[in-house]
Amino acid sequence: MDKILAIITLLLCGYFLLRIIRPSGITEAPLIFFCVSTACIIIWGYILSFLNRIGEISSWAIIGVITAISVFIIAIYLKVDLTLFHRYPRLSWTSIKRRYAAQFENYPSYVRLILLLLTLTTLLIGVLNLIFVITIAPHEWDSLTYHLPRMAHYLQQNNLNYFDADYWAQVVHPKNSTLLLLYTFLAFGHNENLLQLVQYFSYWILVFGIYGVSRKIGLDRVQGLFSALVGSLLIDAVVQSTTTQNDLIIAAFFASTTYFLFAFRETRNWKYLWLAAIGIGLAVGTKASSFLVMPSIILISLAVTRTDDKPGIWLKNLSILCVSVIVALCIFAIPSGYVENYYLFGNPIGNRDVSSIHSFVGKPVGYIMRGGTYNILRFGFDFLSLDGLPQINLVNRSQYVLRFVPRQILSFFDVDLESLEATSFSSFDYDRPPQERYWGILGFGLIWIVVFLSLFRIIKHPDFFLLSLAVIIFLISQAYSSPYDASKGRFFSACMIFAVPLIGLTLLVNKPIFRAYLTIVVLLGCVSAVSATILKITPLSSVYPEKLDNKLMFSMDRLEQLTFNNHTYYRPLVTFEFLVPADAKVAIFLYPNTFEYPLYGRYLSRVIMPINSFFRGLQPIPADAQFLLYANGYPCALPQDKYLGEDWYLRKLTNENRDCPLPSNP
Repeated sequence: MDKILAIITLLLCGYFLLRIIRPSGITEAPLIFFCVSTACIIIWGYILSFLNRIGEISSWAIIGVITAISVFIIAIYLKVDLTLFHRYPRLSWTSIKRRYAAQFENYPSYVRLILLLLTLTTLLIGVLNLIFVITIAPHEWDSLTYHLPRMAHYLQQNNLNYFDADYWAQVVHPKNSTLLLLYTFLAFGHNENLLQLVQYFSYWILVFGIYGVSRKIGLDRVQGLFSALVGSLLIDAVVQSTTTQNDLIIAAFFASTTYFLFAFRETRNWKYLWLAAIGIGLAVGTKASSFLVMPSIILISLAVTRTDDKPGIWLKNLSILCVSVIVALCIFAIPSGYVENYYLFGNPIGNRDVSSIHSFVGKPVGYIMRGGTYNILRFGFDFLSLDGLPQINLVNRSQYVLRFVPRQILSFFDVDLESLEATSFSSFDYDRPPQERYWGILGFGLIWIVVFLSLFRIIKHPDFFLLSLAVIIFLISQAYSSPYDASKGRFFSACMIFAVPLIGLTLLVNKPIFRAYLTIVVLLGCVSAVSATILKITPLSSVYPEKLDNKLMFSMDRLEQLTFNNHTYYRPLVTFEFLVPADAKVAIFLYPNTFEYPLYGRYLSRVIMPINSFFRGLQPIPADAQFLLYANGYPCALPQDKYLGEDWYLRKLTNENRDCPLPSNP
């Protein structure tokens, strides 16, 4: 009952707030609902954490009831019409057909074919991904190493306070996305598969945002639909929509923010500035990489608030936006961990490891300029990739041919992008096969072409130049802010909202050769998107395919699914599950980037106590711990400890084997 009540009250809060804000249309409503509902969850989470009640679904239900009643009273006081379909027509096939039919008459028949193909592909991918969310456990690397373990630890300690962890990422990252996961886990009956719904819904909000921005910059419904459908098939978005990561969440917040900014320009209604500020605050409280998007958002903010004839009004609009952003940051970002990071590490972003991996802090200007320039070229090659297609010989050879000319040009100028300069986790590789981290064929074959045509004013449209400049500013921010890492391609999800709306005008090009080109690119984009969706659950996409016996994920048990991308720990985890009761308390000494989440058990009933603190060193085994799990390198190993496989050992703790003399601090 508490679970149902928690969900219903959240929906009611979102709906009542939606009616109070009064969205101007059906496109706008999902964006506002997404922002206000996630804002409710995050505010509730901070309050319940303060009360040490964050792991109790009954507390979430109670605070939801209180909020829903309060918002309802406010709505009644403001005399808000709470009718469900007030001002909005009921959606039906007839109404949709009537709305689009007149505009379709202005386009050749091939446009209908393209949109039909895009629509069917998007619906197919949406259904398949929803099935995957329901039936397959999370298995992404970052999810198993820090997104889900930190959620489990917050649940077991009933608050968001700092804790000892073997991996810094479990502690220093902002906590908004973790609160969304935590609420989803509790509200849906401890179903870990449904944790992926957070990113799945964010994916659709991003698609709505692309359509909304397309309409606000002057594109018609057909062009906006084309842009949104193309955005829905970009490989990075398709793949991330079934994970428990947070990059699509950030993209959804910034998509909403960008739409609200353009909506303000159209209406001059200050409510859109407040809504844009909420989106910014939520994004910054979700991940520090949001700061890389802020220069682009600032550029758009300056443009949409500007008034040619009245500078004083421009200043007033900017002031309202700035104050709103500051308030939103105080509510949604500052409590998410930035203050605690500064208190513990002297840096709001985190400890020294975070700075060295995710920034050029301490590097000379010459190194940053050279490394940043290299990174732009590296990202260029990463985008020039047949992402989503299977890594078979034909595809790999095609990608080699695709990159051959630019590779030879750089070689002629003695530019070696494969050097380790300005790299972190992974170095750049010209011959890296197609992966699932960037935009794929639709990216380099269509979107980036239009971005550069708009940037150089070949396509003359003020908003197109503005958005293309926002794309380039984001690219520069990404390249010159931190060392290269191929996995950072997912950060470009937030850039989609600036780049993808621009392609709508391509439907107006009447040259037969371009029509043929556009049809081929769209067809290949659809094939690659479906391919990427299917490959997610096949052994071909795993790090250790030889260990999987060619089994699809549907036929795997829970632990096989969880360890799909690190299958060498499947057997140790099976043994661990067999030997350690589901409600046991286990001290662990593991290393960073370990698949820690499965240790908590299916319903997170096992208490895990890390003793290899990344910022305090080796800690004593807690007095109430019943077992010790450790990896090679633990200083107090005993011959009788049970070997589980790989580098893991298990000890049943007693009074005699519990103590371990800690090494003296230097």
